[in-house]
Amino acid sequence: MAGEGGRVRLHTRVEITGDEPVPYSPDIMRHLICYMILARLSRESLVQAFSSLSEIYEWQVERELIPSPPKLARATFRPNRLNQVERKPFVLPEE
Repeated sequence: MAGEGGRVRLHTRVEITGDEPVPYSPDIMRHLICYMILARLSRESLVQAFSSLSEIYEWQVERELIPSPPKLARATFRPNRLNQVERKPFVLPEE
């Protein structure tokens, strides 16, 4: 534990294993940039960011708990017999 006047430093470390270079996916870049932004925020801005991110995370968790609506069966109506009737066309009188 740090004593009085002590400091805490946070470090982000990324390790890549394997012989071939790994292309960065957009998701990896978003994570890294978010960490960098959070590390540079003022105390006041960090409190606001924490509140916003917490709300987003809660919304995500709650959304995942809601079951998907059931898929409805599709019904097609096909009458057995159609009665067809010929009618005279409707014509407007000319003025």
